[in-house]
Amino acid sequence: MARGLRFKTPLNQARDRLVSYAIRPFMMFEPGNRFLILFGVLVVLTTLLLLSSHLSGFTENYKEGDVLTRAIISPADITTVDLGETEQRRAAARKATRAIFNFDSSRGETTVQSFRAAWDELKANPSRWNGEGGQAVARAIVTHNFSETELDRLTTIVREVAAGYIYDDNDSERLQQDIVLVDIRNPAAQVIMPAPRTRMTALSAARRNLELRILNLQGWTPDQKTALALALVPLIRPNVVLDQPGTAAARETEANRIAPVVISLKRNQVLAREGDTVTANTLAQIAAIRGTGHTGRPFQNLLGLFLVVVAVYWAAWKFTEHRSSSSSVTLSKHKAFALVGSALLVETALMKVGFIFADSIAAQRVNAPFSDPTIWSFAIPFAAAALLVAMLVDTQLAFLTGIITALFAGMLAPSGMPKALFAMVSCSAAVYGIGRYRERQSVTLAGLLVGAANCLMTPAGPRNSSAIASGRDFFARKPQKSLFCGDFGA
Repeated sequence: MARGLRFKTPLNQARDRLVSYAIRPFMMFEPGNRFLILFGVLVVLTTLLLLSSHLSGFTENYKEGDVLTRAIISPADITTVDLGETEQRRAAARKATRAIFNFDSSRGETTVQSFRAAWDELKANPSRWNGEGGQAVARAIVTHNFSETELDRLTTIVREVAAGYIYDDNDSERLQQDIVLVDIRNPAAQVIMPAPRTRMTALSAARRNLELRILNLQGWTPDQKTALALALVPLIRPNVVLDQPGTAAARETEANRIAPVVISLKRNQVLAREGDTVTANTLAQIAAIRGTGHTGRPFQNLLGLFLVVVAVYWAAWKFTEHRSSSSSVTLSKHKAFALVGSALLVETALMKVGFIFADSIAAQRVNAPFSDPTIWSFAIPFAAAALLVAMLVDTQLAFLTGIITALFAGMLAPSGMPKALFAMVSCSAAVYGIGRYRERQSVTLAGLLVGAANCLMTPAGPRNSSAIASGRDFFARKPQKSLFCGDFGA
């Protein structure tokens, strides 16, 4: 005893005191009550570790072209409007609606009369010119002694240029498609004009035409022609103008005629399976479930998960009570169960952290296969708990620990059943390795055996999905691994 005390370091003594203080409150209870309290703590902690995998509904933010990591199953009967598809169809209807243009056939004559009025006012008062071009125009007209012949020539040119359909250059794109042309003098007379731009003249082209005809006039000096061009060219304005309020109203009318696109889902309907490519329809169904709030049944899921964890640990306890121990280290049934339970709790925490890190690391990678979280999840030590129990207790409890570890791995992993099978094989290899070898190198050999088994199992995961394709279809129909349906809900 004295020799043993020499190895008690201050750190060990502090640890022992901390443990004694921690367990002192439990010593006030009867042994049976202490067991129930610790059993309850074990169940609650394990449930909390598994909780986010089941009650979060769906946390994946898919986009079109992604691959589903689990099946999508409708959690309830849902009937809702697909707002995205409905708006897309209505936008297409708006785009297909013909634009409305107003045509003012009197615009050319108004332009002519405007020039005549300025001419007559200048004739009455030679020092006053109210038209475009300034005093240079007034001097040119005065030089020709207000000739009525020249006035007729000029007004004829303006009338001819302004007689056709003239549109603003900014409306060029709109006039590539058919339009509805409305004469403002007779709004009831509406005509559909196909290929309108080929039948009309742009404002810039009409003004250039007028300028060229003025510059070709006979009997006027170049300076006088330039002054006339400055006066007459701005008078040419579009007589075909977009009716923006009318076009907007017509497009909204056509859009409102599009009936809402209805999404109708049935309870437990398989919408998409694990490995399928996300389509626009898939995104619409996800949005429909999110929009209606049917992202699962949280209270039922929590209760179901809690009962499953209780059942698993209770089965482990009953198995521990009736086991036939073959271990050289004799442990009471309570201590053996405590070892199994604590090993499973730590293993569950390791798996949860491992899957979180796998997702995080994969999200930072862009090149396959390192962008696949499944690749990184193979680094999780699934066999650690089973290996520890096999070393300290016996292989029977170790196999039970491996089975429970595989079950919890299937609950936590996005891939579900394939990852559970991988964990089961890994745990079995660890137990077999420890049970077969009893030398100092047993742990090393068991580790090598686990590594070899993992290497054989790994290709069936991310690189050869066809190996589990048939099983995937079966399990995708089950609500326990669906994206929206409760895993253990009633």
